[in-house]
Amino acid sequence: MKTSLVRKLKRRLIFALILIGFITNLTYGAQGKIDTLRIENIITQAMIENNIVGSAIAIVNSNGIIYKKGFGKTEKNGNPASSKTVFNIGSLTKSFTAMAILQLEEENKLSLSNYVIDYLSDFRTKNKNLSDKITLFHLTNHTSGFTTVQGNRTQVNNNNDDTLKFPVDDYKNVFLKFEPGTTSQYSNANYQILGLIIEKVTGQTYENYVIENILKPLKMSNSGFEYNTLWAMPHRYMFGIPVKYNNEISRGTIAQGGLHSNAEDLAKYLRSILNQDSLLISKTGFAKIFDLSNAKKYLHGTLGWKYRPKKNNQKLKADVYWHTGANPGYASAMYLIPQEDLGIILLTNTDGNPYGINNTSELLYEPINDILGARGGITPLYLGVLSIILWILPVLFTLWIIKIFLDKFQKKNTLGRLIFGTLTVFGLVYLLLKFIPNNIGGAEIMTVYLFAPDLGLLFILTSIVSSIWMTLLWFRYLIRK
Repeated sequence: MKTSLVRKLKRRLIFALILIGFITNLTYGAQGKIDTLRIENIITQAMIENNIVGSAIAIVNSNGIIYKKGFGKTEKNGNPASSKTVFNIGSLTKSFTAMAILQLEEENKLSLSNYVIDYLSDFRTKNKNLSDKITLFHLTNHTSGFTTVQGNRTQVNNNNDDTLKFPVDDYKNVFLKFEPGTTSQYSNANYQILGLIIEKVTGQTYENYVIENILKPLKMSNSGFEYNTLWAMPHRYMFGIPVKYNNEISRGTIAQGGLHSNAEDLAKYLRSILNQDSLLISKTGFAKIFDLSNAKKYLHGTLGWKYRPKKNNQKLKADVYWHTGANPGYASAMYLIPQEDLGIILLTNTDGNPYGINNTSELLYEPINDILGARGGITPLYLGVLSIILWILPVLFTLWIIKIFLDKFQKKNTLGRLIFGTLTVFGLVYLLLKFIPNNIGGAEIMTVYLFAPDLGLLFILTSIVSSIWMTLLWFRYLIRK
């Protein structure tokens, strides 16, 4: 009797082990395509080479987390970072804002095809005839006509009124650059407006709505909008050295980039999307997010995401939906590869400025490129060239000013030479304080300084010194006359 019972127990144990192995194989089947040791090496190397303080990663499929790990520290000489460490996720928040809009549409509280003025009657830009044509759909896929620079205008000095209404009201002072629906240009303005609409139609704060309708259903217990004891401290680069930065995210920018989360919680979010979980929205809603007809038509055609089509030089020839995020001292990236049943989250507490002496680009992009098998460098060549130019240009500018002094140019000044020198200095100052920040940084110079204090400081000081020097040359010229 005992022998028979032992045999039955052995059989059941063997069967259970086989079943566990089978389930494990299903759950981690996608891991066969992923060399996690190689990814760890990529992250570790990127952190060493770029002086990154801390980071975390999670890789997920529709069954759960495949791989998770933290690297480095929550702050210099702080605790080790882990997959539970909380980071600000910056513009990854836009996916949650778009999800909230789709939820409200399914509850018939709004419609993507309706106009912004249907919900915010006093909304307008200087060219009201154009802003009246903006729909919620235009906002979600960045085809409203707002520019990147306009969307960043409230990143600095936006605490006059600690509400979402302040930045939205501020757009009455700008002109829409494009006819709504004709051109795609990424702009935080779009999601600031969507955040205010969420508050208007629900009667709740944006934060409360997202917590109650997205975070809680998915049990994202370490995600939210307030301080968490698991937080990693933000660090901004100062000439390549990460320096701790204490700053709170203003409510005015909360719907575009104010959410805090960790790798494990975001893995739950990606898993829910891979499964098209009815806890959030219907399958029809998910189809709207990833509508390829819009994704292929517009650069930011997916709602709250970006789209990267499959390429022939990848071992995984699959479409990728992705987004990056940045706030002062933080950088993040989130990727979905539905055809491969994969998602990846990368978070760091060090600045994401791609033009600095050090940056987080390799950390954010190299792991996904390795998974895809994409050939070539992780950062486009032009970014490297631009970085060199941005750092060398002010130095050359300063050396040119010094040369003027050393060869005693001021002793043989003529009015013509002074005028030429002055125009040259003014042109270079415009280049440093306006043209480069607007057209490369997508922001005004003070916003560049906020996100990249070293580069911003170099531009500002160079412009001030050169302007003062030219003023002194003019003064000396007039005195001698």
